[in-house]
Amino acid sequence: MRTTCRKCGGTGFVVHHDNERSWAVECSCRQEAPLPDPAARLEHLLHQVGEPGRCRGCDKEILWVTHRNGRRTPYTRDGLNHFIDCPAAGRFRRRRPA
Repeated sequence: MRTTCRKCGGTGFVVHHDNERSWAVECSCRQEAPLPDPAARLEHLLHQVGEPGRCRGCDKEILWVTHRNGRRTPYTRDGLNHFIDCPAAGRFRRRRPA
């Protein structure tokens, strides 16, 4: 009889945190279970490590993901960088010093 994994709670991912960031790692129990389709897996991972928010330009639901370099990037539920599909992305671009 199979029981729910104590580390991941059955999600297949273990989320680690430190003072500056969060990241997800596949749980070892995942090797025994069949993998879900990639889109569902990506959405689940984004919800595990991303902070929910709304775009100030288009009011679309986004998830903020903090990368290892400390920079935050907005992603859509589909896993796309929101700067790609936001009609107001130009308002948020940083100008390079001359």
